[in-house]
Amino acid sequence: MFDERRIALLSAALSAALLMGCPKPGETGAQPKETLWVFVDEDPNDPNNLKKVRLGAVTVGEDGRLALELEKDLPPASDKLKKAIASLQARGALKMRVDSKENTPHGPAMVMRMVEVPPGDPRFIYAAAAVLKSEFGFDARAKK
Repeated sequence: MFDERRIALLSAALSAALLMGCPKPGETGAQPKETLWVFVDEDPNDPNNLKKVRLGAVTVGEDGRLALELEKDLPPASDKLKKAIASLQARGALKMRVDSKENTPHGPAMVMRMVEVPPGDPRFIYAAAAVLKSEFGFDARAKK
C-alpha cells in the first residue's frame, strides 16, 4: 500500500511541521502583536494635497486589547484617535463585512454579511481598521 518513497515524504513533512511549529530557543512561543498604522492628511485644509502623515500605531494584543502609540501630536486628529480607540475598546466585539461565495437558487454568487468579530479573533485587527475608516475617517492599514 505505501512504498518507501511515500513513507519518507510523509515523515519529512511531519518533521518539518513539528520543527516549524516549535518556538526557537529564547522565544516564548507567543504570537507577535498585530499592528495598525493610522494615517491622516498632511494638510486637511488643502484639497490638492493628498500626502498622508503617519499619526500613530495601534497594537492589538492576543487578548484583543488595543494600545495606541502616537508618533505625531496633531491636536485635533490625535484627540479624535484617542477617543476612537477608547470607543473600540469599550465595544468589545466589532462588526466587519465578510464576502463569501455561496450557492444560491440562481447559481453561485458573492454574498456580503456583517459579522461580529470578538477580541482575540485573528480578524480583529482588520475589523478595527474597518471601523476606524468607516466611523472615524482614519486611514488605518495593517502593518505587513
